[in-house]
Amino acid sequence: MRFSFNSEDVRKAWNRSIEEEVERLTTEVDEHTKRIRDMANHEFLIRQMRLELKNQDEEIAKLKEDLARFDKI
Repeated sequence: MRFSFNSEDVRKAWNRSIEEEVERLTTEVDEHTKRIRDMANHEFLIRQMRLELKNQDEEIAKLKEDLARFDKI
């Protein structure tokens, strides 16, 4: 059995394949964009936590100094 394709059939099949690939890539890019946004949010939260930790470390150091002064009294 022989298959016969005319150029219109080939063009339609080609276009359909291209459209499917574009859809697949668009979905993949959208997923990557969402991951990047999520990571940026996590990075912001980590920076905030580090800042808070630094502030707490400074407060702890001050309290230790105060305790040391009271111990001398």
